[in-house]
Amino acid sequence: MKTKAYNRHDFFLSRKNIFEICENAIRSTNDTSIFIPHICSINDSPSRISKLIYDRYPIVKQNIDVSVNHKIGQNQYVSVLHNKSKQSNIFVANMFCRNQKNKNRHVNYYALATCMINLQNHCKNYKLANSDQKIEIHSPKIGTGIDGGDWNTIANLIDDIWANYFTVFIYEPNNV
Repeated sequence: MKTKAYNRHDFFLSRKNIFEICENAIRSTNDTSIFIPHICSINDSPSRISKLIYDRYPIVKQNIDVSVNHKIGQNQYVSVLHNKSKQSNIFVANMFCRNQKNKNRHVNYYALATCMINLQNHCKNYKLANSDQKIEIHSPKIGTGIDGGDWNTIANLIDDIWANYFTVFIYEPNNV
């Protein structure tokens, strides 16, 4: 995989397809669990990446029950693929930190940081329960584009919250 350290940050930037990389990884690597962060709206307004995730893994859409009022800052974890022979998994972490009612910026930084910390804690607890597992976070370039977030701010959050504990790959939007 062609990756590079991203400027001053402690994660890797990839121009490959996130789904293909993750699925190939669990087919070929033993004892690896991959978490894909997915920014969701509490107003049920899916983004482009949401639509791609729902098409690839319909179970994610099924697990977002619109009749349940998700609160901003909450996470939901969905197992989407499991390779029993390799003991490898892919999970999607639905992170509710978008609010379509805010016209200028849909992503809520407080909720985003809360969701990122929730994912960090979930991964740490998962690692404690599955000590043989290697944990990786494979993320689209979250919070930018239609969400209106500042990438430098979000990249710093990734460094501070995830990259000190896990191997993190960030995928360019055109390659998701």
